[in-house]
Amino acid sequence: MSLIASGDGETANLDPITSGPFWPAIDPQAFREYMRQDTTIPDGRLQQLLILAIAEVNDRLAAWQATQTAGTLAEVSATQVAGESVKVIGYRHAVYALAKAQLVERYRDFDSTQSGHQRADEMDDTIDEYRRDAAWQIARILERPRTVVELI
Repeated sequence: MSLIASGDGETANLDPITSGPFWPAIDPQAFREYMRQDTTIPDGRLQQLLILAIAEVNDRLAAWQATQTAGTLAEVSATQVAGESVKVIGYRHAVYALAKAQLVERYRDFDSTQSGHQRADEMDDTIDEYRRDAAWQIARILERPRTVVELI
């Protein structure tokens, strides 16, 4: 037996989440649309997970940010795509990916059958892929290679 959660389709108009003048605001509704996140996750929980993801990305980029002379991430010299800095696009995607990884980790299927266990195992790959996407976007902002290889 599976538990199928369904939202009521109603979401509050949450304000964008800001984290200081340098970083772009993150819009929870834009996250829902971009990451195809339905309303089964309440707005308050979604907002909290986005805040945690923002804090993590900002922490990873703090030393780099301290070296920047621009007033905002959008003003840092970078290629523009569709009129927007690729650094801003990457920042937003890193935050979205970390928040989505947290959601997938916390909201697995409650099915205890063999097929439910198999789907949960498949989700592990998805969680890793979201975390990888975030790491790649952070590396892009830092202008570092995406892969680090060490000899063991």
